Parts: sequence; C-alpha cells; structure tokens
Amino acid sequence: MLPEYRGRGVYRALVGARARSAIAMGRKYVHSDSTEYSRPILERQGLVKVSTTTPYLWKRESTGS
Repeated sequence: MLPEYRGRGVYRALVGARARSAIAMGRKYVHSDSTEYSRPILERQGLVKVSTTTPYLWKRESTGS
C-alpha cells in the first residue's frame, strides 16, 4: 500500500464491506487468511481468530530421468 494511504481506514473499510456482503448472502461465518499485522483490525471488526495456518513451500525433487 502507498504510504499516503496508511492509517486512513482503507483495509478496515474493505473488511467491513466484505462482511456486509457475506451477511447479505446469508452467511454466518467469514474466512480471512491474513497476517498477524491485520489481526487487530479484524478483531476490532468482530472477527475471532480460530486457527493458524503454516505456509509451506513444496519443491519437487528431480527424479534424474
């Protein structure tokens, strides 16, 4: 994000719009795969952390053929 937009609520507004859209579609739960930096913003919006994902980089080993 551009520095001049930091702290202006752009991410918070986007999260709110996505949540309202999910509610309008009758959804009870939403999912957000985000970094720990986003967690305070998401929690202020009412989301609750329920699990953690661990990134994994899979590399195919060459078979020599």
